[in-house]
Amino acid sequence: MGSNREQQLVDKIRQLLPDSKKKYTWVDIEKTDKLQDLAFELTSTYFGDFFTTQQQASIDRLQAAACFLNFLHTIADCENDEAEADEGHYGLWLLTVSNQEERLMHLNQLADCLLLFKRTMGSIEVLQKEDAALRADAKKMSNEINFYQEEIASNKEQIELYKTEIKKQTGIKVDTLKQIEKLNIDIARTQNNYATLEKTDNELDSTLEALKAREKLLESQLMVSSLNDILCENGNYLKENAKAEKSVKWP
Repeated sequence: MGSNREQQLVDKIRQLLPDSKKKYTWVDIEKTDKLQDLAFELTSTYFGDFFTTQQQASIDRLQAAACFLNFLHTIADCENDEAEADEGHYGLWLLTVSNQEERLMHLNQLADCLLLFKRTMGSIEVLQKEDAALRADAKKMSNEINFYQEEIASNKEQIELYKTEIKKQTGIKVDTLKQIEKLNIDIARTQNNYATLEKTDNELDSTLEALKAREKLLESQLMVSSLNDILCENGNYLKENAKAEKSVKWP
């Protein structure tokens, strides 16, 4: 369920309103500052690091986080004097129109969404660290491949030198041929090592692509499942209750 700090924030959300089942009035809302304080605390805890460290994130992720922040600030906005609720004042409508059971249901969903966001961002950070480690391994493999390529080139030069020496020193032909055979074995072994490293490098490339796909999937789940769905559902709930409110005469 997350750290103690996260659980404390969840408890604050779920205990934000008194136990009374009455529907709040605009005057009641204007007298409380707990909502605004909580919104600032949630923003700092769950989104401060996101905007500081994820400046290169995709525009979709930034837009999704911005929409959620706007929702929190809407809940904290207690200075609006309009009597009618609309999608831009969902947080105020939740206090003035819904009963206690409905409020707790929506606030529980909000708490679960915050924890899911925190866990998802943590998973993305783990994948980024794994990606960095794999890239470092790939770089190391690439350096080793370059080393073996240089060794192969050097061995080929040595072979040419030995061939020239054979022509000049026919008397030591047997020894020279043995050296050439040994070098050929070394070249074959080096080429085998090169092929193995090249295969490993290709496998690392495939692993990197798979990690990128997993990261995109997590980002998609974060935007669609954790944020947009709950906002869409609450927006529809708002419209239905707003229609009902027009037929009620307020005291």
